[in-house]
Amino acid sequence: MTRFELVRLLVRRWYVVLVVAIATVVGVGLVQQPTQVYSTEVNVMFLPPDGVLMDQTESLIYFTAMVERQFNQGHVDPKVSSASATLYGAGVRQGYSVSLYDTGGQWQTNFNRPVLQVEVVDSSQAAVQAQLDKILAKIDSIAVQSQTLAGVKSKSMIRSNQSPNPAVIVHVVGSKWRAAAGVLCLGLGLSVGACYYTDLLMARRRRRRSAPALALADTFSR
Repeated sequence: MTRFELVRLLVRRWYVVLVVAIATVVGVGLVQQPTQVYSTEVNVMFLPPDGVLMDQTESLIYFTAMVERQFNQGHVDPKVSSASATLYGAGVRQGYSVSLYDTGGQWQTNFNRPVLQVEVVDSSQAAVQAQLDKILAKIDSIAVQSQTLAGVKSKSMIRSNQSPNPAVIVHVVGSKWRAAAGVLCLGLGLSVGACYYTDLLMARRRRRRSAPALALADTFSR
């Protein structure tokens, strides 16, 4: 289809263009609205008991994985495309995730540090902080209770350390110009596609209407 044919198509189906244009304007207005999204990320690292000098990294990783499994029991983390993806980047506006630190890529995992990654997203700083406090308290409770049940003395227990402490809560602000440009590009593509398929549908309808008349004329001509 040439440019001239495309222009003729858009002019011929101007009403379709008008509907899509109105929807596009509404979409641009919506993405320009201010968003109240706050997020924080905290690492909880598990450390060997005081006085233990030998490398206990592997054992600590197993312990960290156990804490994660107990914490996430019954809770499904929002799905993201990769281990480094953020919740708000995946479109989550209210939620949290607790996962074992993963340095792997897209196709494999690599758990080589005894660290739990905690991420919280909500509509206010207070809500994020409150949810984070609950999560950290539960993680600490699971770690202490599991060791207590195993008969570990308090001085020999695995410890945890939060980083950063205190947590940094940020207001997530996206690019309104890029969002508006994306909506405009989408609207342009929808205009062309909708006009094309509308024109195609109308052409098929005309052929169907003309078919009986042609058949009748052919019968009388015989």
